[in-house]
Amino acid sequence: MRKILYALLSATLLILLVACSKTQDSAAATDAPAADAASAPMAEMQSDKAVMSPAPEAASGMLARSDAENTVTNEPVTAAQMTSSATSYVDGQRKFVRTANANFRVKDVYQSAIAIENIVSNLDGFVVSNQIGSQDEWTNRYPVGNLKLLELAKYTVRGNLVVRVPSNKTQDFLRALISQVEFLDQRNFDAHDVQFELLRKQLEFLRNQEAQRQLGDLSTSPGKIADRAVVISGQSDAKANRDEAVVVQKEVEEKVAFSTINLSLYQLSKVRKTEIDDVDAIAQAIRPGFFSRLIDAVAVGWYGLLDLLIQLIAVWPLWLAIGIAIFAIKRFRKK
Repeated sequence: MRKILYALLSATLLILLVACSKTQDSAAATDAPAADAASAPMAEMQSDKAVMSPAPEAASGMLARSDAENTVTNEPVTAAQMTSSATSYVDGQRKFVRTANANFRVKDVYQSAIAIENIVSNLDGFVVSNQIGSQDEWTNRYPVGNLKLLELAKYTVRGNLVVRVPSNKTQDFLRALISQVEFLDQRNFDAHDVQFELLRKQLEFLRNQEAQRQLGDLSTSPGKIADRAVVISGQSDAKANRDEAVVVQKEVEEKVAFSTINLSLYQLSKVRKTEIDDVDAIAQAIRPGFFSRLIDAVAVGWYGLLDLLIQLIAVWPLWLAIGIAIFAIKRFRKK
């Protein structure tokens, strides 16, 4: 009986254990979807946050790119910046007067001016003007002892050059100029067509030539002396107009043959340090002492008093006249 009871108890306990384990597994399976559903919005929020707020490395990269975009670097000047079709257009009929202006920064104004002159010479051109000077922006002085001052001055060296180069070599000059330019501030090109101006001067020359010939014929014809004088005067005026037309025509032709280029160059500002004498400190150092100055002041006052007495004595006629006047007034009152 006991064995049967033990067997029944064992079977009952085994059945209870199996039932409990199944109950726990079903509860865990029921809770898992809820947990997954609850964690899903959190995961989405975290992913959205990750998109909205990039990682530190990504943020630093974005800042670096932004700084790089906002930073201006001194890129080399290109041929496109220094040239233009206005300096190279060629037409068999048109006559262009070419001019150019450029303002740019160089490393050293004096060295660049020499290099530009050499470039112009190699291209069969010439330099019209070369002016270089420094301009002080501010100046301060600081005492450094030993009766000396340290003068600090910020200055900028600037130069202005006017060059003439053959018109057909203007592009070559501008391209060669790129080697001297560190930063281009401004450039302007202009091509002015003067073919009609040249034609106008040529026709004017022919008119004056014809007028001079006709006046020459009249001056040799018989007539009154007064009439011949007027003709000769008109002939002289015609010659002057003819010569002026020739000169103007030559000037225009020379402007067509050679381009005029104005260059303004400068370099970065520098600081000049100069040690100079401190005049106020030197004057104070060599100034006499108190007692010496006191004795000098007494002496000056004494000599001043003597000078005053001498001046008063020098006008003794005035004192005599005043005394006589006082005496006369007293006598008159007594009477």
